[in-house]
This record gives sequence, structure tokens and C-alpha cells, in this order.
Amino acid sequence: MFELMLLMLERLGLIVMLAFIATRLRFFRNMVFSTSLTGKHKLTAILFFGIFGIIGTYSGVTFQSESLIFQRITLGIPEDAAIANFRVIGVVLAGLFGGYKVGIGAGL
Repeated sequence: MFELMLLMLERLGLIVMLAFIATRLRFFRNMVFSTSLTGKHKLTAILFFGIFGIIGTYSGVTFQSESLIFQRITLGIPEDAAIANFRVIGVVLAGLFGGYKVGIGAGL
């Protein structure tokens, strides 16, 4: 289990690094400090946080509980396997920063 935690922390670190770089963009700063978002800002935020959701989904780790085997890269998921991923981070942040409409758009 410690190996799984290290893998997930590594993947989370990559997402945090991308988020830190994104905070340097003007549209992100405007989104955080403005009281209302324009349509263009909402669409940009939906695309931005949707991409974070996609990255979180595909950076997941497949875990088989019976044999305790971790697979970093998989093409198919066996029936007895689970996926540990960060797909919800992008969607939750979209909802927090942009409101429910941006959160639903990023989730879709």
C-alpha cells in the first residue's frame, strides 16, 4: 500500500505543478478575483478544468486487491481491479472557482 501512496503522490505532484503554472495565466487570475464571469471566461474555465479532469483520469493506477499488483499503464482493466485516480480534482475546482455551471461543464 505504501507503493500505491507514493505513486499517487507522484501523480498529484504533476497536477499541482500544472495548476501552479496555470495560476500565472491572466484568465485564471481574473476568474479568481472577479465577482461575475463573462461567457468567454466560463467557456475557457470549462475547457481548462475539463482538461485537468481528463489528465486526472488517465493518470490513474490500476490496483488488483487480491494479488496486490499495481499497473502504472494499462490498456484494459481486469474484472477484479480498481482504479485510483484524481479525476474529481479538476471538476471540484471548477465548481469552486467558477460556480455550478462551470463545474457541470467541466464534468461533462
